[in-house]
Amino acid sequence: MDVNEVIDMIESMIEDSSVPRNVKKALEEAKLSLKESKDINVAVMKAVYSIEKITDDQNIPSHVRMDLWNVISALESIKTE
Repeated sequence: MDVNEVIDMIESMIEDSSVPRNVKKALEEAKLSLKESKDINVAVMKAVYSIEKITDDQNIPSHVRMDLWNVISALESIKTE
């Protein structure tokens, strides 16, 4: 998986009406990190950090939490390639 595929995953979550606003904000931060950083490893770490901050929120629907973990997993696969 490459960065553009992960950005597509993030954008589809942002467009989903069932995703809470605080999650969308964190996803926007992650997307911005991936698009702006010159160093891919730094960008991935920033994106993972932005998303992980919100995964502990008990008010997030379980399907959204699962999607967040899928995005994190995809990001981590980029970092190790």
